[in-house]
Amino acid sequence: MECLAELETRTESIELKQLRNEEQTNSEEARIVEMQRKLKDFDNRQRRNNLCVLGKPEDVEGTDPQVFIVQLFKTAFPELAD
Repeated sequence: MECLAELETRTESIELKQLRNEEQTNSEEARIVEMQRKLKDFDNRQRRNNLCVLGKPEDVEGTDPQVFIVQLFKTAFPELAD
């Protein structure tokens, strides 16, 4: 009988550990999902300030994007030039 009681106690202990591990895993998975959501939001907010010029290749602005944009607007809208 003692063996059976000890076996039941060990089984219950293992089941409790498994339950705690499952709860911790679920908690960690929820944290990962939330962190992925925040990362995606951060990435989208960072891109929000970027200007996309259609019809121009990537990195055509060179080292000074501000000068490139001014020149682009002067070319596209000559009536706005100084």
